Amino acid sequence: MKPTKVLVNCSNHPSIKWSEDQKYGWDIIIDVPFPEVSPYLDSNDLKYQRILVNLKDAIIKAFANAPVPAGVDFREYLMLQGEFSVCYNLFKMRNIAFPTVTFVVPTTERVVEEVTNPDGTTEKKTTFKFVRWRTI
Repeated sequence: MKPTKVLVNCSNHPSIKWSEDQKYGWDIIIDVPFPEVSPYLDSNDLKYQRILVNLKDAIIKAFANAPVPAGVDFREYLMLQGEFSVCYNLFKMRNIAFPTVTFVVPTTERVVEEVTNPDGTTEKKTTFKFVRWRTI
């Protein structure tokens, strides 16, 4: 029997809005909202440090509370997307905070449609189409 794949989606993109292609292959998806991070905070500010600790704890709790039946083998995956320095710092502590977790990122194809309007103005419509998950 293959292991159950649990994905924690830590981002501001709730999985309810994902395409079926993006959800495919995950047995359980748990959303952890990425917090607002003020651009005025330095990384040594107490408030910034609290954001890191609280987010780390929320991710660990999400995995711990995953609705996986007892005795079922499962694998933990984490998509972490948000303010870059917070993601970077959490990724740096992965061996201590998330030793059993595999980090993944969605890959997309950027499709640009350019239309020239009757008045001569140009409009661009950009769509990002999910392609696959990449392990990092």
